Amino acid sequence: MKMFERFRLVTILGRLGLAFASFSARADVIKDCAGDDEEVVIKACSELIRRNPKNHVAFYNRGIAYDATRHHREAIEDYSSAIKIDPKVASYFHNRGVSHSALEELDRAIEDYSTALKLDPNSERTYRNRAWARARANKDLKEALTDSARDKG
Repeated sequence: MKMFERFRLVTILGRLGLAFASFSARADVIKDCAGDDEEVVIKACSELIRRNPKNHVAFYNRGIAYDATRHHREAIEDYSSAIKIDPKVASYFHNRGVSHSALEELDRAIEDYSTALKLDPNSERTYRNRAWARARANKDLKEALTDSARDKG
């Protein structure tokens, strides 16, 4: 094998190795962003968002991790970012409602649950959460009973 061909082969293999290493590292970050350890999820999702600020799933997953660590304001910001990117996902609204509810922002929670139900009218957990938010706010109690009746759980 001539020197130039050998150099070219080494260069190509080196580039392939870097590409595989980069892919492997990216796969780990993606996996970590959907994991169970909240600190790891926040870090990995933050990295994915840095790489692609339109990654609504990374915002959503990080929001879940923030909620789990009782950082509800940060969770609301992330759910809002996910909604801005893809406003047709019911769980984004549902989870933002959960965060608002945790902060006793019940009117906002009810609004988010209602939007989630427009997108997914079969979500028993959203009916249940909206019923509780309405009851805690002492608002629309008839509707709260109706919501509660739709919850089979």
